[in-house]
This record gives sequence, C-alpha cells and structure tokens, in this order.
Amino acid sequence: MLATLLTELKTQSRALLNAQWRVLAGAAFVAVALAAIAYDEAVAPHFDRWSQIAADFARKVA
Repeated sequence: MLATLLTELKTQSRALLNAQWRVLAGAAFVAVALAAIAYDEAVAPHFDRWSQIAADFARKVA
C-alpha cells in the first residue's frame, strides 16, 4: 500500500513539474518575442540609417 502511494505521489509530482516547466518555457518565449519586437521598433531603424550613411559615403569616395 505504501509503495502504491509513493508511486502515485511521484507520478503526480512529475506531472506538476512538467506543467510548471511548460509555463516557464512559455513565459520565456513570450519575453524573447516581446524583446525582439521592441528591438525591431526601437533599435533596428537606427542601424538602417547608419547603413544608408555608409552607402552614401562609399559612393562619394568612389
């Protein structure tokens, strides 16, 4: 009887930990996705501007 209870407890704890890891992985995915969106909106346009400046400079030098 004790072995059955321990086996059931172990199975339930594994299921709980699996669910918890799925939630944490989902939260990490959402955080990375939001960071990527913020990068695209805030940082990336400035790099495009610098590449245009570099291209203009290369045309003037050539």
